[in-house]
Amino acid sequence: MSLDRVEVSLDFWDHWLEVARQQAIDSVGFNKEIMPARAVDDEGRVGELFGQMLRASMTCMGALGFSLDALYSSVRERMPSEVLSGIGSSTAARHQFVYETLRRSARLSNDHAKLVRSAVKQVFKFRDWAVHPPGGWSEPVLHPDLNTSMAAGYVAFRAANAVTAYVLGRRAIELVLTNARPAFRDLKDWADGAVTRMPLELPAELVTVRWDGEGGSGAEAGPATP
Repeated sequence: MSLDRVEVSLDFWDHWLEVARQQAIDSVGFNKEIMPARAVDDEGRVGELFGQMLRASMTCMGALGFSLDALYSSVRERMPSEVLSGIGSSTAARHQFVYETLRRSARLSNDHAKLVRSAVKQVFKFRDWAVHPPGGWSEPVLHPDLNTSMAAGYVAFRAANAVTAYVLGRRAIELVLTNARPAFRDLKDWADGAVTRMPLELPAELVTVRWDGEGGSGAEAGPATP
């Protein structure tokens, strides 16, 4: 028997999610070194650590945004075209396209739908801040962990927000994959295999933070804004 054509497929959402996981862990590592460096007045090292934590957190947020966008593309390819009708408009924000497509692909409870919506919206907001930071000068912002005022970017892209973003982003993706609609056979078959490639959760000792001002389940939590 001969084969005239062989086709393969490769998803990227899980790879980007693994990048986000590692960057969240790295961000926490840099954060842990800051206080000892401050205690010995090593301002040069403190500044270096803040820069490293900023870059790790930004990379984490960017990777989460890429992961959700890649998941959206993989899901959309496996959904009936009529189900996708009417999603968004030419002026709709990217996170709205992504969320609405993911919502229609899965059977989610109201609480789970709210969690997915919040995770997608917050991650894309952080990603947009990293790509399109506000120009000009602005007043410093109080860092909630260090009780020190500094540029808003260092507050937004800190370890606490990176960790929380990964936890919520990973949970949102897991909910979408494990609740894929059986009526969409191609999607359900793909999702059953895809969920086995989910990166690990963060080590339990790192998951001790929440979005600033979060209350209740956190489904509508809001991040620290720059």
